[in-house]
Amino acid sequence: MDELVSVIIPVYNVENYLKKCVESLLKQTYQRLEIILVDDGSTDLSGRICDEFSGLDGRIKVFHKENGGLSDARNFGLQHASGEFVTFVDSDDIVSERYVEVLMNGISDYGAEISICNFKMFFSESELQMIPQNKASFQKILSNIDALAEIYGPLYVQFTVAWGKLYKRSLFEGIKFPVGRLHEDEFTTYRLLWRAKRIVYTDEKLYFYRQRPGSIMSSFNMRRSYDSIEAMKERVEFFKENGLKDLAILTEKRLFWSILAYLNRSGQTEITSNYEHRKFLKLELINLIKHSEIRNPLFRFLMLVSVPLHSAVYQAYRLYNAVVLKFRGKNVKAGD
Repeated sequence: MDELVSVIIPVYNVENYLKKCVESLLKQTYQRLEIILVDDGSTDLSGRICDEFSGLDGRIKVFHKENGGLSDARNFGLQHASGEFVTFVDSDDIVSERYVEVLMNGISDYGAEISICNFKMFFSESELQMIPQNKASFQKILSNIDALAEIYGPLYVQFTVAWGKLYKRSLFEGIKFPVGRLHEDEFTTYRLLWRAKRIVYTDEKLYFYRQRPGSIMSSFNMRRSYDSIEAMKERVEFFKENGLKDLAILTEKRLFWSILAYLNRSGQTEITSNYEHRKFLKLELINLIKHSEIRNPLFRFLMLVSVPLHSAVYQAYRLYNAVVLKFRGKNVKAGD
């Protein structure tokens, strides 16, 4: 295929990382790119760096706008994208030189509308030199429902985040990232998966996610918990409306454990000492119990006792998970 691919990069105060990000895209083996840099009101040198790159390569388009947040910048990029396919790259991250080529192969070889790759988190760029560059194979060729089910398994991150994917741009018609929200991917990606007729996934690590202090994903606050809960509630209603009862129940279970996790976050004084926030979380828990589609007697019992005994239930859940993981690890070693 020789289709134009629009790469959307929201940019905000990343002067120390932006150059590496853009350079990794200019090295792509798939050349037919439109690289859209959306300067979201940066107050450092990021905007100037964008302009410098636009003078070096005609495939780069730069837009400067008032700060509106990550969702607003992504939406802006989509409005100005002209490629039949689109991918999102965060401005402090890096991609393999084969990133677009491999994802596009998944689109062309399997008739997919969304192509997904694996990723690696890194702190130092020296870590990336140790990643083998193998010929990618697509281990999963999925229907929309099967892809949605992956959100509740080990590939939760890969199937939820906006980055690390190549989308048919028409999937976004009528769908926008929610402005002013954190966890913006949680509000959006499942809707795109539902629209796609076929989704493919390769386990090759082609997207490199930078972990850095002060980033949105490395911090926690009450607003994050509000938005996370709201995203899951919206997903429950979406699945119910579309007759996906099993997925709605899986989401309700995740919502239940998430609320307990927020209630029991140790060392987070912003959570544990804030009466109004704890009251909000307990009300969300009670409402979930009242309206849940979950009918499993044991799980219903856990939900009911969790209101007065949320700490004990959550600690028991963590202990259970630890035992299961340890047991699985022993089985893997025995199999070796």
